Amino acid sequence: MILRRCLRCPRRFGRVPAPWRCAGCGGPLDFEFTPPAEALRDLFHSSPSSREGIGRWLPALPLEEPDDLISRGEGGTPLVEDAFRGVRVRLLLDYLNPTGSYKDRGAAVMVADLRRQRGRYLVEDSSGNAGAALALYATAVRRTAVIFVPAGTSEGKLRLIQSFRRPSVVECEGPTAAAARQQAASRAQVESRRRRRIYASHVWQPAFRHGVKTAAYEIASALGRPAPAAVVFPAGNGVLALGLALGFSDLHAAGLLDRPPLLIGVQAAACAPLARAFSKAAGMRRAAEERGETACEGIRVATPPLEREVVAAVAASGGKMLTVKEHQARAALDGLWKRGYAVELTSAVVTAVLTRYALRWRRRFDSLGLEGPLVGILTGSGLKGDGGKSLRAHHAKPR
Repeated sequence: MILRRCLRCPRRFGRVPAPWRCAGCGGPLDFEFTPPAEALRDLFHSSPSSREGIGRWLPALPLEEPDDLISRGEGGTPLVEDAFRGVRVRLLLDYLNPTGSYKDRGAAVMVADLRRQRGRYLVEDSSGNAGAALALYATAVRRTAVIFVPAGTSEGKLRLIQSFRRPSVVECEGPTAAAARQQAASRAQVESRRRRRIYASHVWQPAFRHGVKTAAYEIASALGRPAPAAVVFPAGNGVLALGLALGFSDLHAAGLLDRPPLLIGVQAAACAPLARAFSKAAGMRRAAEERGETACEGIRVATPPLEREVVAAVAASGGKMLTVKEHQARAALDGLWKRGYAVELTSAVVTAVLTRYALRWRRRFDSLGLEGPLVGILTGSGLKGDGGKSLRAHHAKPR
């Protein structure tokens, strides 16, 4: 049996039934699991076509029963080449996953893990993408998803969630969008205490992070050596940061990377708790802030519960947390759609940062002997969310 251990205290827990957080200190859990190095090396060098998507990495996932994984084609997304400010970069198009976000990777593995637990209803709180992912995979294993969302969630995301097998969607109000998001999390946790409910949280369930780590495997496998110098991604709760750190750590331990890449998380300046916490921990100047609320709903999280772990993971990689203002994100979104990337506003914070810093970073990395490319992750599709709305708002602004 693969046990769970607390990341903040010495406690360990069995798997069935398993708590979603430490019963002692309330900290997050992870599995006592290390992928077999030889198996991971074989998978790393195998042809992706031999086992598509995240199923390719099945021996590196902490599942008691591999057959519990029900795939709907998640993972195996394209890693394409593009240029920003004359610097060649790679973009992982994870918005091309089944429900249009990277969260399908995590939801597939999380639902596989939870299938062994008693509970007909899988409860989640989400701004939309995680809810859609859970609804899909809950349907695949004939469970019912109960999704708590903040009021104002994109209509396209709500319609997608409701398209699956009889999900229950509860909209939560709040004085601000960020407060409504926090209310959704609180109500989901209360709901999960009811009989036959399981808190299938993309933030708290450790199996979700192990699903997300397959993005790191795929980036490194596609590039070979040298490994990427840095990976840039949006950060809300910071789950993607933790998944990437886990994946690159696995590869480094197996001797497949000389060094893990720098992790560079990007937040909206109007909602940047992780960036502020990182700046404070590093003794740096306070991250830039912006008044008002951000329209980047995928990263609109005011109080990320795993802040401590996310900041530590980014710092350990040698990376940083950056912020982007609303007008910069909207301009970047406009540029992405004109290049043919149909993403949501949240994804655009990545290329807003690449446009601003890619040339400076490339020169610095070259001076340090870091020859690998810069990689950006485009996490969410604009076809179901705010893409068109954000573009209209951008073009409606007075010039």
